Amino acid sequence: MLIKISYLVKPACIGWLWCVLIAGCSSVKPPEPQPAPVETSDGYPASPTPAVSPQYSEYTVKLEIQPSERLVTGVERIKIINTTDRDLDRIFINASLNAFSEGAKVQPVFKEFMDKVYPDGVNYGYIEFSNVFVDGERVDFELTDTVLSVDLPEPVPPNEWTELKMELEAKIPLMNHRTGADEESMWFGNFLPTLAVYDDEGWHTDPCYPAGDPFFRRAANFSVSITAPWEYTVAGPGIPMTIEQDGKKTTEFTSKLARGFAFALSRRYTVESVMSPSNVEISLYTFSNSARKAELLDLASRGLEYFSGRIGSYPYSQLTIAETNLFNKGGMEYPGVIFIDSEYLAESDDFESVTHEIGHQWFYNIIGNNQIDNAWMDEGLDSFVQEGFLQNGSELDEKMQAEYADLESVISQITPNTLNSGLGEFKSWADYYNIHYLRGKLLFYSLYKKIGKTDFDSFLVEYNRRFTFRIAYPNDLIQTAEDVSGSDLGEFFNAWINDPELPPLI
Repeated sequence: MLIKISYLVKPACIGWLWCVLIAGCSSVKPPEPQPAPVETSDGYPASPTPAVSPQYSEYTVKLEIQPSERLVTGVERIKIINTTDRDLDRIFINASLNAFSEGAKVQPVFKEFMDKVYPDGVNYGYIEFSNVFVDGERVDFELTDTVLSVDLPEPVPPNEWTELKMELEAKIPLMNHRTGADEESMWFGNFLPTLAVYDDEGWHTDPCYPAGDPFFRRAANFSVSITAPWEYTVAGPGIPMTIEQDGKKTTEFTSKLARGFAFALSRRYTVESVMSPSNVEISLYTFSNSARKAELLDLASRGLEYFSGRIGSYPYSQLTIAETNLFNKGGMEYPGVIFIDSEYLAESDDFESVTHEIGHQWFYNIIGNNQIDNAWMDEGLDSFVQEGFLQNGSELDEKMQAEYADLESVISQITPNTLNSGLGEFKSWADYYNIHYLRGKLLFYSLYKKIGKTDFDSFLVEYNRRFTFRIAYPNDLIQTAEDVSGSDLGEFFNAWINDPELPPLI
């Protein structure tokens, strides 16, 4: 997610902020299978030779939406592969929408954003489950806030499959957030319940914190069917297939290797598309009369080519940009989908947020990381690589030096102020931005200067190669940088990640 500030957000003075965020994808152009030369900790086997093809969970979802009531009913099936080294007797599902239900234990919105999220007053929603089945057998389950826990009738051994089926009902609040609605449109970011990540630390079932992108997901495959009144157009990842019958329209999407599934629908959407030089169809869905659609599409095409050239090919055949109403001017990233705020579309003079969200197609989606504990790994790296799209050479050096000086002048006033800080520790968006975006960006700029442009560019390519559709942890990123540069970078990263004071800018 991008939050842009006029230059630096000081704790006592919040400037103009933008936002961006997360879930969905299009049909995949699979990368060449590659051996993983380091051991990963994401539950997938990795060995130098031969290359191992990991298995991915499969989501099959049928939803029916009644926009007039903002009601969603449906059935979700998850075919789950046990990627751990132990038998599973219980599984956990993250149901993030319940963060916006009355009585939620963790407030998902900072006070500074309440009026923007709820312009007509606080409005609650929910997601509930009426029946849950495992391999066709009805089972007991417990829904506590944003976590659904399901007891399995039989333990599932490593590398074996089980199928979970959930019957669900949801009410979407009238709000401007990742998921939300107004009188004519609805959007669903981080709406779909997803399997929690299990790794060396156990199950990750964090609440929906108000800072950052509090979502941690494995890559999976999605087949999603959405039925709505015929006058509504659905925007999602990939090429939609539609069937109209009895006054309703069903839109189907297939989304391969994605860390979630996001979509939006509106009775006012119109769509315009361009084909990028690398044959990716970029589609822009809007419900306003922006005169700058062609400019935005051109920028998206150039941004996609830039990130593809620096990191590795964009692996999908399509990218969707959908106009929604968000709680800040900017955009939110999801696999194969970008939500763009309506006011931002009308008023922005540079659309910088769009290129940032395109960068997140790699940093968080293609290369996964724990965005709750290690947000700098995607926000900081994306922010620095994006700078190369905006300027280079002496302009880049001058900007980074100025941002370093500004952050250095206020970092002692920020709590927490180290990169090892999780999202739940931050009390304002400004503090979160200054640490995980800005300090994170300065870390990668300093790494770029320390190991040189050639090795840094090689690091980006190798990092992508090793962790495509996997999950990278901090030691994985550090090891990749050390392998590529031939340098011992332990002290360098330790200082940038753990020292309350800013290390010198190399």
